[in-house]
Amino acid sequence: MRKGIGILILVTAAVGGCLFGCGGDAPAGEMQEGAKETEEATTGEMQEGEEETAELSAEGGRESKEEDINTKEDNKIEQAPSIELPDGFVVMKEKQLEKLRDIDGLTAVIDDALESIGVQEIVDTVYGNYDAIATDIIFVDMYVITESRKLVMRNNFLEGRWDVVYISDAESGNMYYPITGKNAYDYINGERIHPEQTEEESEKNQEESENKYEENSKLEFKVSELIFNGEPITDVAMRDMTENDYIKDVYIEVDEGKKEIDIVVQVPSGTDEDTAKMAGEDVARYLAACASWVNEHYKIPGSDDIGGIYDTYNLLIYVDDGLHNYDIYGAKVTTSKKITWRDA
Repeated sequence: MRKGIGILILVTAAVGGCLFGCGGDAPAGEMQEGAKETEEATTGEMQEGEEETAELSAEGGRESKEEDINTKEDNKIEQAPSIELPDGFVVMKEKQLEKLRDIDGLTAVIDDALESIGVQEIVDTVYGNYDAIATDIIFVDMYVITESRKLVMRNNFLEGRWDVVYISDAESGNMYYPITGKNAYDYINGERIHPEQTEEESEKNQEESENKYEENSKLEFKVSELIFNGEPITDVAMRDMTENDYIKDVYIEVDEGKKEIDIVVQVPSGTDEDTAKMAGEDVARYLAACASWVNEHYKIPGSDDIGGIYDTYNLLIYVDDGLHNYDIYGAKVTTSKKITWRDA
């Protein structure tokens, strides 16, 4: 209100000065009447101006809110894939993408692998099926639509680097990468790279493979003798897994005579039982992943499989917090698919 009054006084003073300086002796009544009319006109104009300004501000506010809403909706659309995904493909969450390690390294190995099989153009991609077994073991799939096919790429992060495990056709299941396998297919023409063998050739190759297996199984197939970067994989697993906050100490022993792997895990005091069981399984999975990395005969752990070494070795796990608040035992025999847990 004070600002409006100030303007009114200035305007009135200016008008009054003009009237006094026009040379005539205007009657006081006329002067008062003129000033009154000027005041009314000015006040009316100011009120109209304020109303217009208020309407424009309200309109601008509505437009700004609508723009914000539209922007948020656009962001939601961008995050959700607009393509039809294969059955069982779970899209990665935004937080998982943000925490994904060495994304540049991942994209580099993906590009190299796709180029190696002859992909010319990438139409769309979606990351999914994120599985972090441990801090240094991560699995991520990528669904890729190319100029001619729909592909699924399996990628794994181990010991600080990414590798492409395989590239398969999302519809036919044909394997395009690696191209050295006997069931590999040509990405360009879709034909099998290695033609079907004759029965005689197949039997011969099978015999050679069995002989090689028997020979190798006496040495590098023994988990206790598998070496990774100059260290036994048991030592690697014990050292690496204690770097996790939810694990204090780990001990692993392999009995080759009994074909048994014993794992003891100590967790921090106050750890709940579910986390304690997770710690025991994570150590078992990490050991299996190390074994697979050294010797591809052993399957790498998956969503429904804790690793190929446990198809050959029985597994025993013991977890406690050092204070005996609980004693948790887990066991898996070679014929079982999962760990069976019980509390002492």
